[in-house]
Amino acid sequence: MERSRTQQRSNDGPVRRWSLVVFLLLLASAVAAQNASEEIVVSVEIPRLMSADVFVQYDGQTIYLPLTELFRLLDFNVTSDLSRRSFSGFTYSKDNRFEIDLAAGQAVVGKQKFPLAANEYLLGTHDLFLRVDLFHKIFALPMEFDFSRMRVLLPLNKEFPAYQKLQRKQAHDKLKAAEAALRDVEKLPFRRAYAKGGVADWMISLNPVGSGRIQYFNLSTGGMLLGGDFNVSGGGDTKTGVDTRQLNYKWHYFFNDNKYLTQAEVGNVFAGGAISRSLEGALVTNKPQVHRTYFQTIELSDNIGRGWEVELYLDNRLVDFTQTDENGRYHFNLDILYGASLVTLKMYGPNGEIRTENTHVRIPYTLVPKGEMEYTVAAGRTDSYDEQKPYAQAHVYYGLTRKVTAGLSSDIPLQAKENEEPVIVGEITVQAMQNLTLNSYYAPNHALSGALNFSQPSRLNFSAQMTRYYSNRLMDRPDTLLQNITLSASSPLSIGRRMLGLRAYVGIDKTPHKTTVNANYGLSTSLSGFHLNYLGSYKPDSYERGLTSQLLVSAGMLRWLRPQVRVDYDHQARQWLKYGLYITKRIFRTGQMTLSYERNEMSKADMIMVSFNLISPFASFNSRVVTSGGEVGVSETQRGSIRYDQEANDFRCDYRNGVGFGTAVLQPFKDANFNGVYDTGEEYIRGLKAKIRGSGGQMVGQGRTVYYDRLRPYDEYTVQIDPYSLDNPLLKPAHEGYAIAFNPNVVTAIQVPIVTAGEIGGQVIRKTLASESGLGGIKIEVVNTASETVTEITTFSNGEFYYLGLVPGHYRAYVKREQLSAYGLVSEPGEIEFEMQAVEAGGSVGDIDFVLSSKPVDGATPQE
Repeated sequence: MERSRTQQRSNDGPVRRWSLVVFLLLLASAVAAQNASEEIVVSVEIPRLMSADVFVQYDGQTIYLPLTELFRLLDFNVTSDLSRRSFSGFTYSKDNRFEIDLAAGQAVVGKQKFPLAANEYLLGTHDLFLRVDLFHKIFALPMEFDFSRMRVLLPLNKEFPAYQKLQRKQAHDKLKAAEAALRDVEKLPFRRAYAKGGVADWMISLNPVGSGRIQYFNLSTGGMLLGGDFNVSGGGDTKTGVDTRQLNYKWHYFFNDNKYLTQAEVGNVFAGGAISRSLEGALVTNKPQVHRTYFQTIELSDNIGRGWEVELYLDNRLVDFTQTDENGRYHFNLDILYGASLVTLKMYGPNGEIRTENTHVRIPYTLVPKGEMEYTVAAGRTDSYDEQKPYAQAHVYYGLTRKVTAGLSSDIPLQAKENEEPVIVGEITVQAMQNLTLNSYYAPNHALSGALNFSQPSRLNFSAQMTRYYSNRLMDRPDTLLQNITLSASSPLSIGRRMLGLRAYVGIDKTPHKTTVNANYGLSTSLSGFHLNYLGSYKPDSYERGLTSQLLVSAGMLRWLRPQVRVDYDHQARQWLKYGLYITKRIFRTGQMTLSYERNEMSKADMIMVSFNLISPFASFNSRVVTSGGEVGVSETQRGSIRYDQEANDFRCDYRNGVGFGTAVLQPFKDANFNGVYDTGEEYIRGLKAKIRGSGGQMVGQGRTVYYDRLRPYDEYTVQIDPYSLDNPLLKPAHEGYAIAFNPNVVTAIQVPIVTAGEIGGQVIRKTLASESGLGGIKIEVVNTASETVTEITTFSNGEFYYLGLVPGHYRAYVKREQLSAYGLVSEPGEIEFEMQAVEAGGSVGDIDFVLSSKPVDGATPQE
């Protein structure tokens, strides 16, 4: 029995050993099964930024995303060291550094540490795969995985470097497109009008009820006469008739091709300058017809390192961009304009660095460019009521340096009174600093004046002026005034998120008997939906001492109703002067009604007024009903303009003034013979629109004719044609834009030839040693050799391409150079020239084919 037990134990030994082996194998298999994963493809989407297919790891429950690949898609900086099992870099900037150390089992982001367990990541041969939820926990990237759609969704953060880069690229593309649109601009010759137009501005003021039942009127007319513009204005009333003293006239001629004589005027003229008077006579000058905008070109350059992208902004508008060269330098040429400009450089480094440099540039309008001279000469009779005497005036200004302009003016009586002598004035303007401008003039035995202006945009503006008068009279100045001083300052203070506008003014007049001081000060701000405006007045002199305050509070919480409250208080007398309530309500789209109540505590009088303002397309109307002191008054004012359109032989009305402004009208026509001019029998096209700076355009009549009003006279505009405004997609304007100067007071027609667009087609073939096949996604650039405009076409997946929209002309086509260089390919042929014929149904050119092969090495023939 004992032997049988021993035999049984010996037989159980192998069984136990085999059982242990099987158990260990099963355990290893289970562990391996737990760590097993498969590679799948999911779509990673970031709205408005990108959508990319990415290989991820899937363990049957969740996915693991590749860290390096995702960070590079977001344009985060990441460096991997697989031998040390570490990954490091930064996300948005160098301030957002991170380090993942798998050996230590942790991730460090900034000053935070996150433990990493072995089941929270998978280390591949080329990348680290992190479990999807860890991107939110560690990097604040809330990724959500949708298994049914095999999609990972990451909400857009506008601070993503990739999004910032995309925004810059879109802005760059838009700037390049705008520059490209200006290449095909046809310059139209300036055409003078010798008897054409015109336009009239009118105003009627009616007072049917009340004590003063006098009706007033005013009329100003303008046209073109003998190649120049001519206007006459006057007014009167129903009691005295036309007032001849208000009658003014002027004929003005613009010399567009002469820099020594640019303008001539006859009639009521004004020479300007430090001393000047209105004359009825003649004037000549070489001053620019259109106020100068360009002052000079400056160079911006610096060394910031290789790989930087630099953008140049002028007044927050992108004007240029570049990359630093191989030496790390960037370079811009910037046109500086008169007035105040903000020049901004935005620099983006290769490692996520962002720098911004702001420079305020201020060019006073009184400066003349270096080496240039401006003169004005006028002669005529003074047009004052009491006397009319002949005078001659002359002014000359010269730009000594870029920051110094000197001038000399004279006022010479041609029939001098007793002891009346010519007045000679010397002037100088100096831009002492970028924000400081000094002005001074001196007239011997008459006056000495000095002024300064300091301006720090969005911070402080300060002006001061002092004028010392001598015993002699200077023109019509009263001889009692000995000295005048004015000081003014304004500053928009920022307190938290609230803006507080401060302003102050002090005026001091000194005479032989007294000194008069007037001071005004105020502030304005917004608070909880209310806008507050305070104005104070102070007179410290003994003759008329006083301190008053005015407070105006308006509520902007309701769009359809705007109440206002005003109170005036006299601090010296310690009493209220006036208070009032004003309620304004918008009526219709362009109307406004106001109910006003005012109480004058000094006269104990109440005033109630109801006013109604309405702007219609042809005129503006203002009606008022006022009751005060037991009397009722009613007034009605109407104003507008009427223009004769000689192109359509019709009249057009407008609520705005029209005298002195030009009007343009587009006249698109089907250019059947492609000669660029309208021929009898050619069809006019409806609905074509354009972009003209400063004028939105107004479509008139069933013919859908577009007019552009209130254009500056004689200034050259660029009229950018909108080809997509045509109803027929087969029709295209022959040119993308026109450069033209407009005469005032008349309608100028812009004839736009419209042609039938042609089509081209072809294919791009990828040739290898083994085969030939169509290649998709290749860019073909088609250049119009006359206008240098570029049309870009992308090939389909089979390599074919097709485009409809080329105007007749000579072209050359080629594969985009950057793509060839990026892919290491060469094109055969290098480019193809062709002619798009002008035919009624549109031309057609085919067989624009290119064969691409690998770039040869060391003189070898092209091959795969």
